[in-house]
Order: sequence, then structure tokens, then C-alpha cells
Amino acid sequence: MKYLITTLFLFTAVLTSAQDLDDANYFFKDNYEYHFYGKVKSIRRKYSYIKPNISTQEYNSMRLRADATPKFDFYYYPTGQCKTFWGGTIDTVYQQRKKDIYTYYYDNSIFKKKIKSNLKKRYLNVYDKPLFPQYDYCIKGPEPGEVKDAFNIAKFSYILDKQNKILIENEYEWGVSLDSLQSLKDSKKIICTVRTYYYNEKSQVTKIIYSIKLNPKYDIDRVNINFLRTDFELNEYYPEMIANFKYDAQGRIVFVSLSSKEELLCSEEYVYHRKLDYVEKSIYYDIKGEYSSKIKKTVRYYNEYGDLIQIDFLPDFEGQPMTRVSRRPRYYDYEYDDHKNWIKCYMYLEGTKEGKPSLIAEREIIYYDK
Repeated sequence: MKYLITTLFLFTAVLTSAQDLDDANYFFKDNYEYHFYGKVKSIRRKYSYIKPNISTQEYNSMRLRADATPKFDFYYYPTGQCKTFWGGTIDTVYQQRKKDIYTYYYDNSIFKKKIKSNLKKRYLNVYDKPLFPQYDYCIKGPEPGEVKDAFNIAKFSYILDKQNKILIENEYEWGVSLDSLQSLKDSKKIICTVRTYYYNEKSQVTKIIYSIKLNPKYDIDRVNINFLRTDFELNEYYPEMIANFKYDAQGRIVFVSLSSKEELLCSEEYVYHRKLDYVEKSIYYDIKGEYSSKIKKTVRYYNEYGDLIQIDFLPDFEGQPMTRVSRRPRYYDYEYDDHKNWIKCYMYLEGTKEGKPSLIAEREIIYYDK
């Protein structure tokens, strides 16, 4: 049996412009909190400080827990869409990559359909990606072995109601090498992920049913979907998954969940600041996802710029040991530029904010308007 991973390159293709959230498009795998303000041309990252006298194992563990730092360096089109990204491992210098670069190409024609959403406002750190249409795209990237270039292609088609709201979204994806790209243009798609939308009397999306439509020509019988921070598998045992959305009186999303066969898989709850109207806290619960063997309930706190400032892990049961470093609270402080994008992040990843930070990350951000 073959397995097509449809979220391979989706997780950080477009960061969210916080000044233009209505037009932003989320191509995230699990890091939908990452965002920027203004017309960013490029972002590069490095560690300018690593706590001395820590072992390589401790450093690697800390690096993996550096939740505030995006996993890649980026260059962007003026529209805010990602042009290229590279490098997964952050270094102590700004990296100048000449290989392992992934390049995006987009088809924006889908937006001529003026697909509507009833959300009055989009908020940072809220998982609303499924409520908005997506760009057709092609990713050109390096492939190990004899193939110099490989492509990951996704196309989206929509069935709309009379108010131009989405009823059904079909997502087609396939991967090819450069020499087979031309012949594939005339061939049938390999796989289709289908999302069926349901609305309440206020035209708010309350439910989305995920299912797959397989092409019998290909030996593929399952597909990955991503929801919140976790990958889930649609297959023979889980042929269908249901996403639910709940709203408050102001029309803001306050709860999102994913389930299958009446079994909860994951959920996230949002708490808004009473006066400043931003998400100040999210409560994430992972039952059956890739992280389910770890602490299942995580509480994240954010500042007014949408940046992560604290993570707490709640025990799964009374008396569960929480002394391991990976289960201790994490804290984050920032320095900002004139656009209110952070350029230095102080990370306290060992359970206390006292003393020196565990890591300090810096970002070099270049803007189109400078």
C-alpha cells in the first residue's frame, strides 16, 4: 500500500500579514501562529546566544522546543505569498543557502470567484484556515538521487451557493519529477481530498466533513490531512473526519475540534482579551494525533502583537510527574522593530524565567517599503 502525504510542504508557505488578515491565506502545517506586519521581503533567523555548559542533547531538545521561531528562512512576493524557503535547522549565523531551496508558483484565478466568508474579522492564533479558499500552487524543490528537480502540485475547485459561500472544496495533489511534469498536465489527478461545508442561520461554518476520493488507477489508499497542530490520516478505518466550529456573540471563533466515529481527535479553545480584542490564551487538546503520547493539554498565552509569551502543560491525570524539562513551563520575551515584528526573542525553556535565557533567537527582516 502506498501513502500520499498531502501536507508535506504546506506548513509555512505563507506567513500571515497581521495588517491584512482578510486577504491572508494560511498554508500552514502546524504553525499557524507565525505572522508578520508590513510588506516583508525576507526573513532570516539565527541563534545569537546559547546557554553555556549545556550538552548537545540538551541543546537539541531546547532547539526543538523553541516554539516562537519559524522553522525556515523565507523570501516573499510583494503580495505576501512565499516565494522561496530553505533550511530547517537554525544556526548561530544567518545561512546563505545555495541548495535545498523550495520555490512556489501560484495561480490566483480562484479569487475571481469572490468566495465569501461570514467572519467579520480574522484573529492571529485562531485556526480558521479551512474557512477560506486556497491558491492553486506548484512547489519546485530539490530531490535526493538522480532527479535534480521535483514538483508538488495542488489545485482546488469549489462548488458555491447563491451567496458565494463554499459548499464543497476539492483539493487535488500530486508530486512529479521535472521530466514527467509535461506529460502529467494532461493526466488525471492522483487523489482528491473533499471538504463539505455546513452553515448555521448566521451563515457561519459550523461543520466541515473531510473525506477522500481515490483514483483507482493508483495504488494509494490513505492520505494525511492537517488540523490545528497535528497530522491525521484518512484511511479505511477513518474514512471521514468532522471539524466543528463554535462562535461567541461577537461572531468570533471560540472553539474548534476534529473527530471521527464520534471520537474526539483534537480541539482548541480561544480566550479573547476583554478590552483589546486579541487572543490572549489558547487551550489545545490532542487525543489521537502524532503528539498524543506526550502531554495532551497545552495552554499558550500571547501578547497584543500575537506573539507567544508562555506555554504551560497540564497533567493528563492527577499525580502525573511534570518534572521533566519538556513538561515545564516555557517563557518568551521580545524586542521589536518599527513594524512591531520581533527581531530578538529571549527563550526560557527550563521552567523558570529567572536568570539567563536558554536561547536567544534573532531575525533579520527586510521590507519592500524600505
